[in-house]
Amino acid sequence: MDAIPTPDQLRKLDLLANTVKESMRMYHPLGLNIREARTDAILPVGGGPAGKDAISVSAGQMIVYSVAGLQRNKATVGADANVWDPARWDTWKPKYGDYLPFSIGPRQCPGRVFGRFQIQYILVRLLQEFDSIEWCGLGGDDGTEEMKIKVELNLKCAVPVLCNFTARC
Repeated sequence: MDAIPTPDQLRKLDLLANTVKESMRMYHPLGLNIREARTDAILPVGGGPAGKDAISVSAGQMIVYSVAGLQRNKATVGADANVWDPARWDTWKPKYGDYLPFSIGPRQCPGRVFGRFQIQYILVRLLQEFDSIEWCGLGGDDGTEEMKIKVELNLKCAVPVLCNFTARC
């Protein structure tokens, strides 16, 4: 397909959609999220030594949670939660709250559908314009170092990801 992809065409590319979902699961752009409790509440898990007991949250209390940690949780994703595998989406159907690519609830990103299509569109266009994209390593290493993630408010690669793009002739 050399033509500019349409939204209808992008919707039919299941592997592309799975690749984007898995990439957003493993390398979510939001490392940490912060919320303030509006009312007193009891969360069903999070307390106790193993984090499996209920925990009390008071109105006004700030809650910080790791989106990246949640989406790599072996209890919800599976034993291979730290492995990038787009094929998991052929069978894995996360429960509400186990996969937060654009947050959930009243603060869910209103541009989530557009954002997903933007990512898919750019990937298709890159594949259309370049014969090959060669990974050259991380920050000048020899190409064997495992990617390290820097967790701040936003999640990002700790060092530059270097690639060579070979244009189509």
